[in-house]
Amino acid sequence: MLDDADIEQAVNAAAMGKFLHQGQICMAVNRIIVDESIYDDFVERFVAKVKGLQVGDPNEMTTVIGPVINTKQREGLEEKIATAKREGASVLVEG
Repeated sequence: MLDDADIEQAVNAAAMGKFLHQGQICMAVNRIIVDESIYDDFVERFVAKVKGLQVGDPNEMTTVIGPVINTKQREGLEEKIATAKREGASVLVEG
């Protein structure tokens, strides 16, 4: 995202791109590139957006994030998170 982008629109698109179908689709967003001059603002808004996503039963209309497809998928995600933490990733939202 360049420094003249509509940050709110970019945050919404990034959240949808990352969390649609719990990120279990082939076209899920894996990297978000943000110009350094707007990075802090983007991250603050993105974190707020993600914290507001409803987790729960996918049969409920308000649910945005439901369960992952199976135990193997969950274990793979847990390993990726553990690796990222070991390699120095900063955790801004968890749970």
